[in-house]
Amino acid sequence: MIARPKRRGDLLLREVEEELLLFDPRTGEASLLNGTAAAIFDLCDGLTPLAAMAEAILGVLPADPETVRADVQRIVEELAGMGLIEAGE
Repeated sequence: MIARPKRRGDLLLREVEEELLLFDPRTGEASLLNGTAAAIFDLCDGLTPLAAMAEAILGVLPADPETVRADVQRIVEELAGMGLIEAGE
């Protein structure tokens, strides 16, 4: 598990309504993130730990804290599996 995930700098990003379209020039693949996943991706600055990401999401999305923490971890794992984020500092 990446403790402080960081967005890859070479990805091309475009907001599409409330979603985020990512294009990976290495693979030629595009991914569409929903609003929650896009917010988590945006927090992947290489410095912010997962717990702080969950707190930030809870600040704008009223939900069960345990559910949000699990969602943040799951989404970060998915983004890492897709090669869209990497380990930060």
